[in-house]
Amino acid sequence: MSSFSLSRRELLLGLGAIGLQAPLWGFGKAKPAPRPERVIVVGAGVSALAAVTTLKKHGIHEVILLEARDRVGGRIWTSRRWQQQPVDLGASWIHGRRRNPITRLAKEAEAPFQVTDEDNMMLFGPQGNELSALEEKELEKLGARVYQAIYQGTLDPKLSLEKALEAWKPKATAAEQKRLRFLLHMLVELEAAEDADKLSAGLYGFGKDFGGSDLFLSQGYDQVFAPLYQGLDLRLNQTVKRIHWNAGGISVETQEGELQADKLILTLPLGVLKQAEALQVDPGWPEAKQKAIRRLGMGCMNKVILRFPEAFWPKEVEAFFRMTPPPERWSNWLNLMAYNGEPLLLSFMVGEQGRRLEKQSDPAIQEEAMASLRKQFGRDIPEPTGIQVSRWASDPFSYGSYSCLPPGATQKDIRRLAQPIEDRVFFAGEATHWDYNSTVHGAWLSGVREAERILKG
Repeated sequence: MSSFSLSRRELLLGLGAIGLQAPLWGFGKAKPAPRPERVIVVGAGVSALAAVTTLKKHGIHEVILLEARDRVGGRIWTSRRWQQQPVDLGASWIHGRRRNPITRLAKEAEAPFQVTDEDNMMLFGPQGNELSALEEKELEKLGARVYQAIYQGTLDPKLSLEKALEAWKPKATAAEQKRLRFLLHMLVELEAAEDADKLSAGLYGFGKDFGGSDLFLSQGYDQVFAPLYQGLDLRLNQTVKRIHWNAGGISVETQEGELQADKLILTLPLGVLKQAEALQVDPGWPEAKQKAIRRLGMGCMNKVILRFPEAFWPKEVEAFFRMTPPPERWSNWLNLMAYNGEPLLLSFMVGEQGRRLEKQSDPAIQEEAMASLRKQFGRDIPEPTGIQVSRWASDPFSYGSYSCLPPGATQKDIRRLAQPIEDRVFFAGEATHWDYNSTVHGAWLSGVREAERILKG
Protein backbone atom coordinates (compact mmCIF):
# COMPACT_ATOMS: atom_id res chain seq x y z
CA MET A 1 0.00 0.00 0.00
CA SER A 2 1.25 3.46 -0.89
CA SER A 3 2.41 6.01 1.64
CA PHE A 4 1.62 8.76 -0.89
CA SER A 5 -0.57 11.38 0.77
CA LEU A 6 -1.97 14.40 -0.98
CA SER A 7 -5.53 15.27 -0.04
CA ARG A 8 -6.79 18.25 -2.02
CA ARG A 9 -9.39 19.26 0.56
CA GLU A 10 -7.08 19.01 3.57
CA LEU A 11 -4.29 20.87 1.77
CA LEU A 12 -6.61 23.68 0.73
CA LEU A 13 -7.98 24.04 4.23
CA GLY A 14 -4.42 24.18 5.50
CA LEU A 15 -3.52 26.85 2.98
CA GLY A 16 -6.56 28.88 3.94
CA ALA A 17 -7.59 28.97 0.30
CA ILE A 18 -11.27 28.38 1.05
CA GLY A 19 -13.83 29.47 3.59
CA LEU A 20 -17.07 27.71 4.41
CA GLN A 21 -20.38 29.45 4.58
CA ALA A 22 -23.72 28.23 5.82
CA PRO A 23 -25.36 26.46 2.86
CA LEU A 24 -28.82 27.12 1.53
CA TRP A 25 -30.75 24.17 2.87
CA GLY A 26 -34.12 25.15 1.48
CA PHE A 27 -37.41 24.61 3.27
CA GLY A 28 -36.57 27.68 5.31
CA LYS A 29 -37.02 31.43 5.30
CA ALA A 30 -38.33 32.30 1.85
CA LYS A 31 -41.36 34.63 1.88
CA PRO A 32 -44.17 33.12 -0.17
CA ALA A 33 -45.74 36.25 -1.68
CA PRO A 34 -46.63 36.84 -4.42
CA ARG A 35 -47.21 33.21 -5.38
CA PRO A 36 -47.31 31.95 -8.97
CA GLU A 37 -50.18 29.60 -9.74
CA ARG A 38 -48.18 27.23 -11.92
CA VAL A 39 -44.46 26.59 -12.38
CA ILE A 40 -42.88 24.42 -15.07
CA VAL A 41 -39.48 22.90 -14.38
CA VAL A 42 -37.56 21.57 -17.38
CA GLY A 43 -35.38 18.60 -16.49
CA ALA A 44 -35.67 15.99 -13.74
CA GLY A 45 -32.15 15.96 -12.37
CA VAL A 46 -30.94 17.03 -8.94
CA SER A 47 -31.40 20.79 -9.37
CA ALA A 48 -34.93 20.31 -10.72
CA LEU A 49 -35.83 18.01 -7.85
CA ALA A 50 -34.51 20.55 -5.32
CA ALA A 51 -36.55 23.33 -6.93
CA VAL A 52 -39.79 21.31 -7.05
CA THR A 53 -39.38 20.05 -3.49
CA THR A 54 -38.76 23.55 -2.18
CA LEU A 55 -41.73 25.05 -4.05
CA LYS A 56 -44.10 22.35 -2.85
CA LYS A 57 -42.81 22.68 0.70
CA HIS A 58 -43.87 26.33 0.61
CA GLY A 59 -47.35 25.58 -0.73
CA ILE A 60 -46.96 25.87 -4.51
CA HIS A 61 -48.42 22.55 -5.55
CA GLU A 62 -49.03 23.03 -9.28
CA VAL A 63 -45.48 22.29 -10.43
CA ILE A 64 -44.94 20.30 -13.62
CA LEU A 65 -41.66 18.48 -14.11
CA LEU A 66 -40.77 17.82 -17.77
CA GLU A 67 -38.00 15.33 -18.56
CA ALA A 68 -36.76 14.32 -22.03
CA ARG A 69 -35.29 11.02 -20.85
CA ASP A 70 -37.26 7.92 -19.93
CA ARG A 71 -35.83 8.11 -16.40
CA VAL A 72 -35.22 10.66 -13.65
CA GLY A 73 -31.89 11.75 -12.23
CA GLY A 74 -30.18 13.43 -15.17
CA ARG A 75 -26.47 12.94 -14.64
CA ILE A 76 -27.27 10.80 -11.61
CA TRP A 77 -27.55 7.45 -13.38
CA THR A 78 -27.35 4.19 -11.48
CA SER A 79 -27.21 1.18 -13.77
CA ARG A 80 -28.74 -2.01 -12.40
CA ARG A 81 -27.94 -4.16 -15.40
CA TRP A 82 -25.84 -6.49 -13.24
CA GLN A 83 -27.97 -8.16 -10.61
CA GLN A 84 -26.83 -7.31 -7.07
CA GLN A 85 -24.11 -5.06 -8.53
CA PRO A 86 -25.45 -1.53 -9.08
CA VAL A 87 -22.92 0.84 -10.62
CA ASP A 88 -23.10 4.58 -11.11
CA LEU A 89 -22.36 5.74 -14.64
CA GLY A 90 -22.77 9.34 -13.50
CA ALA A 91 -21.93 10.85 -10.13
CA SER A 92 -20.62 8.51 -7.41
CA TRP A 93 -19.49 10.64 -4.46
CA ILE A 94 -20.70 13.12 -1.91
CA HIS A 95 -17.79 15.56 -1.90
CA GLY A 96 -17.18 16.75 1.65
CA ARG A 97 -19.58 15.25 4.16
CA ARG A 98 -19.74 18.05 6.76
CA ARG A 99 -22.70 20.46 6.35
CA ASN A 100 -23.30 19.06 2.88
CA PRO A 101 -27.05 18.91 2.04
CA ILE A 102 -26.55 15.67 0.10
CA THR A 103 -25.18 13.98 3.23
CA ARG A 104 -28.40 14.85 5.01
CA LEU A 105 -30.50 13.53 2.14
CA ALA A 106 -28.49 10.28 2.01
CA LYS A 107 -29.03 9.70 5.72
CA GLU A 108 -32.75 10.44 5.47
CA ALA A 109 -33.05 7.99 2.54
CA GLU A 110 -30.92 5.41 4.41
CA ALA A 111 -28.71 5.12 1.33
CA PRO A 112 -25.55 3.19 2.31
CA PHE A 113 -22.22 4.93 1.80
CA GLN A 114 -18.54 4.33 2.51
CA VAL A 115 -15.91 6.86 3.58
CA THR A 116 -13.22 7.32 0.93
CA ASP A 117 -9.59 7.16 2.01
CA GLU A 118 -7.80 9.35 -0.54
CA ASP A 119 -4.40 8.09 0.57
CA ASN A 120 -5.22 4.38 0.17
CA MET A 121 -3.65 3.86 -3.25
CA MET A 122 -0.86 2.13 -5.16
CA LEU A 123 1.33 3.99 -7.66
CA PHE A 124 2.95 2.34 -10.68
CA GLY A 125 5.55 3.42 -13.21
CA PRO A 126 4.98 3.41 -16.99
CA GLN A 127 5.93 -0.27 -17.34
CA GLY A 128 3.70 -1.41 -14.48
CA ASN A 129 6.33 -1.53 -11.74
CA GLU A 130 5.23 -0.26 -8.33
CA LEU A 131 6.97 2.98 -7.37
CA SER A 132 9.51 2.90 -4.57
CA ALA A 133 9.01 4.82 -1.34
CA LEU A 134 11.57 7.39 -2.50
CA GLU A 135 9.82 7.89 -5.85
CA GLU A 136 6.51 8.34 -4.08
CA LYS A 137 8.01 10.91 -1.72
CA GLU A 138 9.40 12.93 -4.62
CA LEU A 139 6.02 12.82 -6.31
CA GLU A 140 4.25 13.93 -3.15
CA LYS A 141 6.57 16.91 -2.65
CA LEU A 142 6.11 18.03 -6.23
CA GLY A 143 2.34 17.61 -5.94
CA ALA A 144 2.22 19.85 -2.88
CA ARG A 145 4.18 22.53 -4.75
CA VAL A 146 1.83 22.27 -7.73
CA TYR A 147 -1.21 22.78 -5.52
CA GLN A 148 0.38 25.76 -3.81
CA ALA A 149 1.22 27.32 -7.18
CA ILE A 150 -2.37 26.88 -8.35
CA TYR A 151 -4.22 27.98 -5.24
CA GLN A 152 -1.91 30.75 -4.04
CA GLY A 153 -2.20 32.58 -7.35
CA THR A 154 1.42 32.31 -8.51
CA LEU A 155 0.49 31.15 -12.01
CA ASP A 156 -0.19 33.49 -14.93
CA PRO A 157 -4.01 33.78 -15.00
CA LYS A 158 -4.04 34.66 -18.71
CA LEU A 159 -2.72 31.21 -19.68
CA SER A 160 -4.17 27.75 -19.67
CA LEU A 161 -3.28 25.67 -16.63
CA GLU A 162 -0.95 23.51 -18.71
CA LYS A 163 0.95 26.46 -20.22
CA ALA A 164 1.13 28.25 -16.88
CA LEU A 165 2.70 25.24 -15.18
CA GLU A 166 5.21 24.88 -18.00
CA ALA A 167 6.20 28.50 -17.47
CA TRP A 168 6.26 27.97 -13.69
CA LYS A 169 8.90 25.25 -13.99
CA PRO A 170 10.76 26.05 -17.23
CA LYS A 171 14.02 24.24 -16.30
CA ALA A 172 12.47 20.95 -15.30
CA THR A 173 14.40 17.84 -16.24
CA ALA A 174 12.82 15.20 -18.44
CA ALA A 175 12.04 13.09 -15.35
CA GLU A 176 10.47 16.08 -13.58
CA GLN A 177 8.40 16.90 -16.64
CA LYS A 178 6.98 13.36 -16.66
CA ARG A 179 6.10 13.60 -12.99
CA LEU A 180 4.56 17.01 -13.49
CA ARG A 181 2.47 15.78 -16.41
CA PHE A 182 1.28 12.79 -14.36
CA LEU A 183 0.36 14.97 -11.38
CA LEU A 184 -1.52 17.39 -13.62
CA HIS A 185 -3.59 14.50 -14.92
CA MET A 186 -4.04 12.77 -11.56
CA LEU A 187 -4.78 15.81 -9.41
CA VAL A 188 -6.43 18.23 -11.85
CA GLU A 189 -7.76 16.68 -15.05
CA LEU A 190 -9.41 13.71 -13.34
CA GLU A 191 -11.25 16.16 -11.10
CA ALA A 192 -12.09 18.83 -13.66
CA ALA A 193 -13.15 16.32 -16.38
CA GLU A 194 -11.14 18.34 -18.88
CA ASP A 195 -7.62 18.61 -20.27
CA ALA A 196 -5.31 21.11 -18.60
CA ASP A 197 -4.84 23.07 -21.84
CA LYS A 198 -8.60 23.82 -21.73
CA LEU A 199 -8.65 25.01 -18.09
CA SER A 200 -8.01 28.54 -16.90
CA ALA A 201 -4.89 28.93 -14.73
CA GLY A 202 -6.52 31.88 -13.03
CA LEU A 203 -9.88 30.28 -12.27
CA TYR A 204 -9.24 26.56 -11.79
CA GLY A 205 -10.15 25.53 -8.26
CA PHE A 206 -12.24 28.63 -7.49
CA GLY A 207 -15.16 28.49 -5.09
CA LYS A 208 -15.57 26.56 -1.87
CA ASP A 209 -15.45 23.03 -0.48
CA PHE A 210 -17.42 21.33 2.24
CA GLY A 211 -15.16 19.84 4.90
CA GLY A 212 -14.77 16.23 5.88
CA SER A 213 -14.24 13.03 3.97
CA ASP A 214 -15.78 12.17 0.61
CA LEU A 215 -18.51 9.53 0.74
CA PHE A 216 -19.05 6.84 -1.91
CA LEU A 217 -22.64 5.71 -2.47
CA SER A 218 -21.99 1.98 -2.39
CA GLN A 219 -25.41 0.79 -3.57
CA GLY A 220 -26.18 3.56 -6.04
CA TYR A 221 -26.62 7.32 -5.95
CA ASP A 222 -30.22 7.01 -7.11
CA GLN A 223 -31.21 5.77 -3.65
CA VAL A 224 -30.52 9.24 -2.24
CA PHE A 225 -33.19 10.94 -4.33
CA ALA A 226 -35.71 8.19 -5.14
CA PRO A 227 -38.04 9.00 -2.20
CA LEU A 228 -38.30 12.66 -3.24
CA TYR A 229 -39.69 11.90 -6.71
CA GLN A 230 -42.75 10.20 -5.24
CA GLY A 231 -45.99 12.10 -5.78
CA LEU A 232 -44.63 14.71 -8.20
CA ASP A 233 -46.31 15.71 -11.47
CA LEU A 234 -43.50 14.10 -13.45
CA ARG A 235 -43.78 13.72 -17.22
CA LEU A 236 -41.07 11.62 -18.84
CA ASN A 237 -40.18 11.42 -22.55
CA GLN A 238 -41.11 15.09 -22.91
CA THR A 239 -38.51 16.89 -25.03
CA VAL A 240 -38.95 20.66 -24.86
CA LYS A 241 -38.77 22.09 -28.37
CA ARG A 242 -39.65 25.72 -27.78
CA ILE A 243 -40.23 28.16 -24.95
CA HIS A 244 -41.81 31.60 -25.22
CA TRP A 245 -42.24 34.20 -22.52
CA ASN A 246 -43.78 37.65 -22.23
CA ALA A 247 -45.53 39.77 -19.63
CA GLY A 248 -48.44 37.34 -19.66
CA GLY A 249 -46.52 34.23 -18.73
CA ILE A 250 -44.69 31.20 -20.10
CA SER A 251 -45.45 28.86 -22.99
CA VAL A 252 -43.56 25.55 -23.26
CA GLU A 253 -43.93 23.33 -26.30
CA THR A 254 -43.05 19.61 -26.37
CA GLN A 255 -43.85 16.88 -28.87
CA GLU A 256 -47.01 16.24 -26.81
CA GLY A 257 -48.34 19.77 -27.14
CA GLU A 258 -48.17 23.15 -25.39
CA LEU A 259 -48.23 24.00 -21.68
CA GLN A 260 -48.79 27.35 -19.99
CA ALA A 261 -47.30 28.59 -16.72
CA ASP A 262 -46.48 31.68 -14.71
CA LYS A 263 -42.80 30.82 -14.18
CA LEU A 264 -40.23 28.50 -15.73
CA ILE A 265 -37.14 26.98 -14.14
CA LEU A 266 -34.73 25.72 -16.77
CA THR A 267 -32.25 23.10 -15.52
CA LEU A 268 -30.75 22.03 -18.84
CA PRO A 269 -27.05 21.10 -18.64
CA LEU A 270 -24.60 23.64 -20.03
CA GLY A 271 -23.73 21.20 -22.82
CA VAL A 272 -27.32 21.36 -24.07
CA LEU A 273 -27.47 25.15 -23.80
CA LYS A 274 -24.39 25.27 -26.02
CA GLN A 275 -26.33 23.49 -28.77
CA ALA A 276 -28.22 26.39 -30.29
CA GLU A 277 -30.42 24.08 -32.33
CA ALA A 278 -31.50 22.03 -29.31
CA LEU A 279 -34.02 24.56 -28.06
CA GLN A 280 -35.92 27.40 -29.72
CA VAL A 281 -36.37 30.38 -27.40
CA ASP A 282 -38.58 33.38 -28.12
CA PRO A 283 -37.39 36.00 -27.57
CA GLY A 284 -33.77 34.82 -27.69
CA TRP A 285 -31.33 34.76 -24.82
CA PRO A 286 -29.93 38.14 -23.76
CA GLU A 287 -26.48 38.84 -25.21
CA ALA A 288 -24.78 38.59 -21.80
CA LYS A 289 -26.21 35.11 -21.28
CA GLN A 290 -25.19 34.01 -24.77
CA LYS A 291 -21.63 35.12 -24.09
CA ALA A 292 -21.57 33.27 -20.77
CA ILE A 293 -22.79 30.07 -22.43
CA ARG A 294 -20.07 30.35 -25.07
CA ARG A 295 -17.28 31.13 -22.61
CA LEU A 296 -18.01 28.43 -20.03
CA GLY A 297 -16.76 24.92 -20.75
CA MET A 298 -18.39 21.50 -20.53
CA GLY A 299 -16.01 18.76 -19.47
CA CYS A 300 -16.24 15.08 -20.29
CA MET A 301 -15.69 12.28 -17.79
CA ASN A 302 -16.55 8.77 -18.91
CA LYS A 303 -16.43 5.58 -16.89
CA VAL A 304 -15.35 2.11 -17.92
CA ILE A 305 -16.44 -0.54 -15.43
CA LEU A 306 -15.20 -4.12 -15.73
CA ARG A 307 -16.71 -7.04 -13.82
CA PHE A 308 -14.48 -10.02 -13.01
CA PRO A 309 -15.18 -13.50 -11.65
CA GLU A 310 -12.88 -12.72 -8.73
CA ALA A 311 -10.42 -10.05 -7.60
CA PHE A 312 -6.80 -10.43 -8.76
CA TRP A 313 -5.75 -7.11 -7.21
CA PRO A 314 -5.16 -6.14 -3.55
CA LYS A 315 -8.70 -6.05 -2.19
CA GLU A 316 -8.05 -3.45 0.49
CA VAL A 317 -6.46 -0.85 -1.81
CA GLU A 318 -9.00 1.69 -3.09
CA ALA A 319 -7.20 3.07 -6.15
CA PHE A 320 -4.35 2.28 -8.54
CA PHE A 321 -2.53 4.91 -10.62
CA ARG A 322 0.02 4.30 -13.37
CA MET A 323 2.30 6.97 -14.86
CA THR A 324 1.21 6.30 -18.41
CA PRO A 325 2.88 8.47 -21.06
CA PRO A 326 0.76 11.17 -22.75
CA PRO A 327 -1.88 10.99 -23.97
CA GLU A 328 -3.08 9.45 -20.69
CA ARG A 329 -5.18 6.31 -21.07
CA TRP A 330 -5.86 3.76 -18.35
CA SER A 331 -3.85 5.78 -15.86
CA ASN A 332 -6.32 5.07 -13.06
CA TRP A 333 -8.38 2.23 -11.66
CA LEU A 334 -10.80 2.43 -8.75
CA ASN A 335 -11.36 -0.75 -6.76
CA LEU A 336 -15.13 -0.90 -6.25
CA MET A 337 -14.68 -4.03 -4.16
CA ALA A 338 -13.42 -1.78 -1.38
CA TYR A 339 -16.86 -0.11 -1.32
CA ASN A 340 -19.44 -2.74 -2.22
CA GLY A 341 -17.60 -6.07 -1.95
CA GLU A 342 -18.01 -6.92 -5.64
CA PRO A 343 -15.06 -7.69 -8.00
CA LEU A 344 -15.38 -4.54 -10.12
CA LEU A 345 -12.73 -2.15 -11.44
CA LEU A 346 -13.56 1.32 -12.70
CA SER A 347 -11.42 3.61 -14.86
CA PHE A 348 -12.05 7.28 -15.64
CA MET A 349 -11.42 8.77 -19.08
CA VAL A 350 -11.53 12.56 -19.20
CA GLY A 351 -11.25 15.38 -21.73
CA GLU A 352 -10.35 14.43 -25.28
CA GLN A 353 -9.53 10.87 -24.25
CA GLY A 354 -13.02 10.56 -22.82
CA ARG A 355 -14.55 11.91 -26.01
CA ARG A 356 -12.49 9.60 -28.22
CA LEU A 357 -13.54 6.65 -26.08
CA GLU A 358 -17.13 7.18 -27.16
CA LYS A 359 -16.23 6.32 -30.75
CA GLN A 360 -14.96 2.86 -29.75
CA SER A 361 -17.02 -0.28 -29.33
CA ASP A 362 -17.25 -1.95 -25.93
CA PRO A 363 -15.18 -4.97 -27.09
CA ALA A 364 -12.42 -2.67 -28.37
CA ILE A 365 -12.42 -0.73 -25.11
CA GLN A 366 -12.24 -3.95 -23.10
CA GLU A 367 -9.31 -5.26 -25.13
CA GLU A 368 -7.36 -2.04 -24.62
CA ALA A 369 -8.16 -1.92 -20.91
CA MET A 370 -7.02 -5.50 -20.34
CA ALA A 371 -3.71 -4.86 -22.09
CA SER A 372 -3.06 -2.08 -19.59
CA LEU A 373 -4.16 -4.09 -16.57
CA ARG A 374 -1.86 -6.95 -17.53
CA LYS A 375 1.10 -4.56 -17.33
CA GLN A 376 0.25 -3.89 -13.69
CA PHE A 377 -1.09 -7.22 -12.47
CA GLY A 378 0.43 -9.87 -14.74
CA ARG A 379 -0.38 -11.64 -17.98
CA ASP A 380 -2.42 -14.40 -16.34
CA ILE A 381 -5.26 -12.27 -14.95
CA PRO A 382 -8.73 -13.46 -16.03
CA GLU A 383 -10.90 -11.91 -18.69
CA PRO A 384 -13.81 -9.80 -17.44
CA THR A 385 -17.32 -11.22 -17.51
CA GLY A 386 -18.93 -7.87 -18.28
CA ILE A 387 -18.32 -4.25 -19.21
CA GLN A 388 -20.31 -1.03 -18.91
CA VAL A 389 -19.26 2.27 -20.50
CA SER A 390 -20.73 5.76 -20.18
CA ARG A 391 -20.81 8.11 -23.17
CA TRP A 392 -21.78 11.51 -21.82
CA ALA A 393 -20.34 13.76 -24.54
CA SER A 394 -22.63 12.24 -27.18
CA ASP A 395 -25.67 12.07 -24.90
CA PRO A 396 -28.17 14.50 -26.52
CA PHE A 397 -29.58 15.41 -23.10
CA SER A 398 -26.27 16.45 -21.55
CA TYR A 399 -23.47 16.74 -24.16
CA GLY A 400 -20.87 16.36 -21.43
CA SER A 401 -20.41 15.54 -17.77
CA TYR A 402 -20.15 18.82 -15.89
CA SER A 403 -19.01 22.40 -16.33
CA CYS A 404 -15.52 23.87 -16.09
CA LEU A 405 -13.80 27.22 -16.65
CA PRO A 406 -11.59 27.47 -19.74
CA PRO A 407 -9.13 30.28 -20.53
CA GLY A 408 -11.09 33.41 -21.36
CA ALA A 409 -13.93 32.69 -18.96
CA THR A 410 -14.57 35.34 -16.34
CA GLN A 411 -15.77 35.20 -12.77
CA LYS A 412 -19.00 36.84 -13.90
CA ASP A 413 -19.96 34.22 -16.47
CA ILE A 414 -21.49 31.78 -13.99
CA ARG A 415 -23.55 34.55 -12.41
CA ARG A 416 -24.67 35.70 -15.85
CA LEU A 417 -25.72 32.16 -16.68
CA ALA A 418 -27.77 32.05 -13.48
CA GLN A 419 -29.41 35.45 -14.02
CA PRO A 420 -33.21 35.20 -14.47
CA ILE A 421 -34.92 36.72 -17.49
CA GLU A 422 -37.73 39.20 -16.84
CA ASP A 423 -38.73 37.44 -13.61
CA ARG A 424 -40.14 34.68 -15.84
CA VAL A 425 -37.34 32.31 -16.77
CA PHE A 426 -35.01 31.03 -14.03
CA PHE A 427 -31.83 28.99 -14.42
CA ALA A 428 -30.55 26.20 -12.18
CA GLY A 429 -28.00 23.39 -12.47
CA GLU A 430 -24.44 22.79 -11.30
CA ALA A 431 -23.05 25.15 -13.96
CA THR A 432 -24.99 28.05 -12.41
CA HIS A 433 -23.61 27.75 -8.86
CA TRP A 434 -20.52 29.85 -8.33
CA ASP A 435 -19.33 28.30 -5.07
CA TYR A 436 -20.05 24.64 -5.84
CA ASN A 437 -20.19 24.19 -9.59
CA SER A 438 -19.53 20.74 -11.11
CA THR A 439 -20.91 18.98 -8.01
CA VAL A 440 -24.14 17.28 -7.02
CA HIS A 441 -24.52 19.56 -4.01
CA GLY A 442 -24.00 22.55 -6.30
CA ALA A 443 -26.86 21.33 -8.46
CA TRP A 444 -29.09 20.85 -5.42
CA LEU A 445 -28.31 24.25 -3.93
CA SER A 446 -28.92 25.98 -7.27
CA GLY A 447 -32.41 24.48 -7.44
CA VAL A 448 -33.16 25.65 -3.91
CA ARG A 449 -31.82 29.10 -4.82
CA GLU A 450 -34.13 29.54 -7.82
CA ALA A 451 -37.18 28.23 -5.98
CA GLU A 452 -36.53 30.69 -3.17
CA ARG A 453 -36.03 33.46 -5.71
CA ILE A 454 -39.51 32.75 -7.11
CA LEU A 455 -41.03 32.54 -3.65
CA LYS A 456 -39.59 35.88 -2.62
CA GLY A 457 -41.06 37.50 -5.72
